[in-house]
Amino acid sequence: MSFATISISLITTSSILVWTLVLIMTRIGAAIVEIATESYFFKQVSKRDTHVIGLFRMSHGIAFVVMPLLGLGLMTWVDVRWFFLFFGIIILFLGLRYAFDLKDTR
Repeated sequence: MSFATISISLITTSSILVWTLVLIMTRIGAAIVEIATESYFFKQVSKRDTHVIGLFRMSHGIAFVVMPLLGLGLMTWVDVRWFFLFFGIIILFLGLRYAFDLKDTR
């Protein structure tokens, strides 16, 4: 997901095929992240952890508020084309930081 997002800022062609492939890759990456997050989370909690499950469900909406505000602030200094590079790098490093902390739950 992050590499596809980063590549958006590097594409200079107007080819519909190239843009379609890159945008599909971002959505496939987001779907994989969503599925992995959900499955790992629900392996870690039990049915008695309703407060944790509720917090997990409510916290997903925070990204829909935080990232546009961050983008709005960034818009004063950076060209729109470079937003995708910036946010792709953020996704990459935040994801790697937490991915290394994960323990196998087989």
